[in-house]
Amino acid sequence: MNAFNKRDVHECDKNLNFPHIAVMMNGNSIFTEKPPFHSVKYFEIISKASEWHHSCWDCRRVLHSGKNKVHLDLQFTRYKYDGTKIATSPAIWIMTNQDGHWGIKIRSIYM
Repeated sequence: MNAFNKRDVHECDKNLNFPHIAVMMNGNSIFTEKPPFHSVKYFEIISKASEWHHSCWDCRRVLHSGKNKVHLDLQFTRYKYDGTKIATSPAIWIMTNQDGHWGIKIRSIYM
């Protein structure tokens, strides 16, 4: 979340494992084999679309964990600069250990 709020595309991409899948609220999936944050103007897009300034964790809970995979139940809220809430998003993330690197492999987000 710190890298996300700093709009640090390189650090955000380091938190992912590839290939990476994001499942959107409408059921569509985004499949990427290379870092998505670095390749697009992601933060410019969400800032202009919603006046997004920062996000905060509401909760994070481990559902299942093993040696090389963790399922997380989490929720975050996006805010405008003045603290006005934009949206709250429950999500499920699957994190994996690939060659010694822990990263987010699959994100399923309701927003």
